Amino acid sequence: MEKKRQRIKRALALFFAVLLLALFAATLFVGIFGGTAQADLLRALIFLDVAVPVILYGFLLITRQFRRRNKEEETK
Repeated sequence: MEKKRQRIKRALALFFAVLLLALFAATLFVGIFGGTAQADLLRALIFLDVAVPVILYGFLLITRQFRRRNKEEETK
């Protein structure tokens, strides 16, 4: 069971790493080659470059808290 969980964690980590790299590459590409017509797209990509890592970090903090509570309840 633990190996399966580790595989899932690694797969999700790889997926989100690729997603972030694609977002950064798209932002760079639109920033360099996009004209004034793509200004809204560039703003949206910059927002996503900030929002996605913040949301992922929030999920990590929440799951860490739940794990701690579960361990504390199991030891009681």
